[in-house]
Amino acid sequence: MNIPDGFARVAPYIFATDADTYMDHLVAALDGEDTGRTKSADGTLANGRIRLGDATVMVSEAGREYAPSRAAFYLFVDDANAAIERAIENGMVKIMCVSDMPYGDRQGGARDIAGNIWGILLDFTAPHRDAVSLILRRSSAPSARYRGLHNGRVTSYHLRRRGRSRFASETAADERDARIVPIRPSRQTR
Repeated sequence: MNIPDGFARVAPYIFATDADTYMDHLVAALDGEDTGRTKSADGTLANGRIRLGDATVMVSEAGREYAPSRAAFYLFVDDANAAIERAIENGMVKIMCVSDMPYGDRQGGARDIAGNIWGILLDFTAPHRDAVSLILRRSSAPSARYRGLHNGRVTSYHLRRRGRSRFASETAADERDARIVPIRPSRQTR
């Protein structure tokens, strides 16, 4: 199988009214890169390609045969707050404030000018997965707490045996606050 550079096995394809304007909007709002546009005989956008990180999104003019698309997308970023702010400054409407989710992401949401929803998030857990795995392998305690710094924020993992875990996060001034702390067994974990 041959998959072109910049594409994955599945690539989103969005049909939009005034697709050229929509493409410009996505490039500006999501810090994308316009990697090419092909026009049809009537001058409308037949196929446009936008690079968002390591993924490509395609856009085409909606018409009688292809109604405007409505979908939801997740966009992983380095700084969810800055990415949402950029999206709003470039015409998107905030539909969810950026906040820490109980499953480990820092996430916000915005709606683009065509009505599509973009979940813009930072995966908090990714930088700490190796450390958490190491703690679980080396620790004989029934539970432990891991605190690690990521983008100026300390994330705390309360780890318990039998697959149960709880997540919390808080800000910290610097890396000196990051540490691994064993937790005394509680009555629930004994």
